[in-house]
Amino acid sequence: MNRLDRSFGFTLIELLVVIVIIGLLAGIGIASFTGSIDKGKQAKAKSDVKELFDAIKRYRTLEGKNVTADASYNLFNMADWQASGLVPNYIEAIPTDPWGHTYYYDGHVDTEVGAYQSSVCSAGSGGTVTSYNVAQNGDDICMYFQN
Repeated sequence: MNRLDRSFGFTLIELLVVIVIIGLLAGIGIASFTGSIDKGKQAKAKSDVKELFDAIKRYRTLEGKNVTADASYNLFNMADWQASGLVPNYIEAIPTDPWGHTYYYDGHVDTEVGAYQSSVCSAGSGGTVTSYNVAQNGDDICMYFQN
């Protein structure tokens, strides 16, 4: 009986090496994808804050006064802001940020220190506003009015 000694297939070591390489590539891909999602959310929040900021600037110019904050003038008390003075004449609706939080408006001129006094903010992914002035930003996304 003559047998041909041919090897067909892969050894266990070769299979393990391929599986490890595929796992590493998948891990890198998932990490990269997650980072892209976070950057997309930040870009959306920046765009929304800019849109709200511009609507408030138009309101201030045309009405000659500051927008009234409905529940509280101080965004750091985390009062939800419905912007009754802006909707629907200056902006169609007040969106929620990409993390599901309400945008906040600080119309109180004594809250901020220095030339930048009132602001529009997203609390960012953390959900808590920590930006009490221009220098302190945390994960918040804010635009400040120069009064």
